[in-house]
Amino acid sequence: MEHRRVNGHDIEELTNAFDRVPFSRGKPSCVIAHTVKGKGVCFMENDLLWHYRCPDPEEFEKAICELD
Repeated sequence: MEHRRVNGHDIEELTNAFDRVPFSRGKPSCVIAHTVKGKGVCFMENDLLWHYRCPDPEEFEKAICELD
């Protein structure tokens, strides 16, 4: 199997990797996208809680403001 590791927050890196699939003829291809949970929202970033919990309406608004 051939694989590529990319920054999962970088659309250009992701696009370049997927545009090259298959990496080798006749072999499976795998793209490993490294990401940060909650990236860009200060109270969510790298917090395991947000792996399974949904924001309440107030948290949602705060998150949207940070992402805009």
